[in-house]
Formats: sequence, C-alpha cells, structure tokens
Amino acid sequence: MPVVPGTRGSRSGLVDHTCGLVGRGPELALLQDALERARSGQGSVVSISGEPGVGKTALCRAFAEMATSAGVRVLWGACFQGQAQPSYGPWVDAIARMP
Repeated sequence: MPVVPGTRGSRSGLVDHTCGLVGRGPELALLQDALERARSGQGSVVSISGEPGVGKTALCRAFAEMATSAGVRVLWGACFQGQAQPSYGPWVDAIARMP
C-alpha cells in the first residue's frame, strides 16, 4: 500500500498549474498511477497522512477533480478529528452519497 506523506518538507515550492497545488507533483503522479492501474483492473489502496494543515484535503480534492474529469466516479467520505465515528464511518458516508 503506497503512503503519501503530508509533510511540510515535501513541498518543493513549485506550483502545479493544472490544480494550483504547491509542490505536490510527485504525490499527484502517484495517485494518477494508482488510478490508471485501477482503470486497468488492478485495484489498490493509497493512504494519505500528515499533520493538520499540510494540504491532505486539498490534494484529495485536486485528485478527485482530475479523476472526475477523466470520467471516473468519485465517492467522498470523511472523518473529523475529535468526533466519535461509527465503525467504517467514512465508507458509510461515501456510499450514502452514491447517486
């Protein structure tokens, strides 16, 4: 399972003009590669982690926009720090939002 660290040290200072993220080219490339593998029948799980405020949600949103633009259905679920979550809460949240 690939892990995309969300550390401030991973920012290169370069702006990806396709999505407006700073220094997230390698992370987006990893996510795009995982998407292409999934589209060819090889599923995987990618974990995105990091300290609060490093851009995990922005990275996920940018990737979700790219995937949607490529015709891929994107489901979104979330956990919030400090709030009790039911078992499999983000998965239940994502599935509940299915059209």
